[in-house]
Amino acid sequence: MQFNKTYLKEIGASIELSTFAPEGKTAAPALPPETRVEEWHAMLHVEPRGEAFTSQLRRIRMAEAHLLDSEEMAGAKPVFKRYFLSDATNQRPLMGEDDACTVSYIQQPPLDGSKLALWLYLQRGTEVVPAADSLRSTIVRHNGYEHLWTMGMTTSEGSSYGQTEALLTDYEKLLEEHQMTLEDNCIRTWFFVRDVDTQYKGLVVARWENFTLHGLTPETHYIASTGIGGNPSDPKALIQLGCYALDRIICILREVALPLQPQKTEAMVKALKILIFLTLLTGARTCLMAKGADSTKWRPTFGLEYTGELQTNFKKAKNVNLLMLRAELPITKRFTFNIASVSTASTDELPLFLDLQGYSNIETFNIPFALTVAGLTWHINDHHSLFAGIRRTDEDYFCSDAFAFFTNSSCGSLPTLSGNYLFPIYPLAAMGLHYAYDSERLGVQASFYNGQGAYEFTGSSNVFRFCPKSDGIFALGQVEYRYRDSHYFLGASVHDHNLYNMEERKLRPSIWLLAEQSLFPRFTLLAAYSHAFSSVELCRNFCGLGAKYDFRKVELGFFSDYTRMLDIDEWATELTCKVALSKYLSVQPVLHILNTDGETQCIGVLRLNVSL
Repeated sequence: MQFNKTYLKEIGASIELSTFAPEGKTAAPALPPETRVEEWHAMLHVEPRGEAFTSQLRRIRMAEAHLLDSEEMAGAKPVFKRYFLSDATNQRPLMGEDDACTVSYIQQPPLDGSKLALWLYLQRGTEVVPAADSLRSTIVRHNGYEHLWTMGMTTSEGSSYGQTEALLTDYEKLLEEHQMTLEDNCIRTWFFVRDVDTQYKGLVVARWENFTLHGLTPETHYIASTGIGGNPSDPKALIQLGCYALDRIICILREVALPLQPQKTEAMVKALKILIFLTLLTGARTCLMAKGADSTKWRPTFGLEYTGELQTNFKKAKNVNLLMLRAELPITKRFTFNIASVSTASTDELPLFLDLQGYSNIETFNIPFALTVAGLTWHINDHHSLFAGIRRTDEDYFCSDAFAFFTNSSCGSLPTLSGNYLFPIYPLAAMGLHYAYDSERLGVQASFYNGQGAYEFTGSSNVFRFCPKSDGIFALGQVEYRYRDSHYFLGASVHDHNLYNMEERKLRPSIWLLAEQSLFPRFTLLAAYSHAFSSVELCRNFCGLGAKYDFRKVELGFFSDYTRMLDIDEWATELTCKVALSKYLSVQPVLHILNTDGETQCIGVLRLNVSL
């Protein structure tokens, strides 16, 4: 590496240039391009002379032109640029568009008192393609590899958590356009955070959740990723993202970084084959036994449920689909094999409004197929049962008839749990044990799960994984008391993990109380409260009130709740009715009124449900 600093007196600007050339090569442009690649990092500064921003911008561009026109830089092309500004919101509109490469603009005032500085990254000996896609990325090709540089990504809606989630989702879609993936190809991300003292936590949590769902953990590999203070030019943008990805990196990972990955994949394929064989075997056995005289208890049961939603914020619309399959296959008088799956598809993986709780309890990322239940149930007697295998917690908890009627996610997954932990709840599952006691008046449940849910079949996102040492544990229990048509629930959970890799590992308890009070036939009042005791949780409190009324084939409902997450207040109100068109078909129009951090949005949903 060679470093030179040049002062351009007539312009009042300086160029700090670092040159990188392969060992044994020279920087002479006469060498054939295929034999060498040369790189430069240049920092351009201007003297502060008390003039307006446009004058300093003109001098920076004169210094850039001087650099690019020099003999030393002949044939060099910019790969990316980053402008450091003193007042990005007001200065960015004065700068116009720069089509030479991918560009970012960030408010980080130069220490020399000037209004801007410029960082240039240049290469020679490669094919550089600017404005290569919808996000104006720069593509660099050389020696069979493709380098994708994408800078300056922002969005103006939602909290720091929501914006990080949205930006990473958009970037994943961009990678798909280039036949790449986040886990296999992304090498580096740069996050800039407005008001870093208050907004950084939302960034960290959303990034951790996204990376974890893509299998980026200590057991696999991490993406180099930094998050520092800096203001985007859009005053509503809290986060700005820049990324670098490399095609064919999967070959490097397989051959160098992850030599055991093919064996793991092969092992999981074998496990799936065994699981499918066991399902077919138990199904065939029960069908043969069902031919006996008293065969009703031996007959396998199968179920299919499809839920589709048409959502609109009254400006645009999207479609969300969920398919659930399940089977219960008796093996003996006391043992059954249970299996269930989910498949999801959406026309847009981003929600219409970036609320905190999730206005739709079926909306998630697109999943072609995921196992959510796979295991054995031991029916100890008429009151006691024990399940072992893969399972979702919401198969047993938060699924009472009254609360399950509503479509807001918090009615089926309390945010003091789902907002704090990546535990096994829709669409994720995990290995665990579930015990249940049931009588006429009393129901008791207790469960113990791997501390992190998953939906894939390989690596750290493997749903068969049970690793308390790295993933922690998640234990929960609940008591239900029934009196006539009323139901009362008291539950508690403990999560043992280092929260989002930000805090030390320790036990983190939570409690909840739910009530469904029948006032008179077909009219029920609902109340919910939950609390997380740890002071570092993203969501510590949740409360809600509602009512449900049944009239013939029509169910009417109202539910309103409040939560505070990432130091942001949210009120969510749902008005809905459900009309049973037949034994198997129903429609449910819904109106969500959401107020998140002072911003109000109405979302209309038309839900169709088919159950067989």
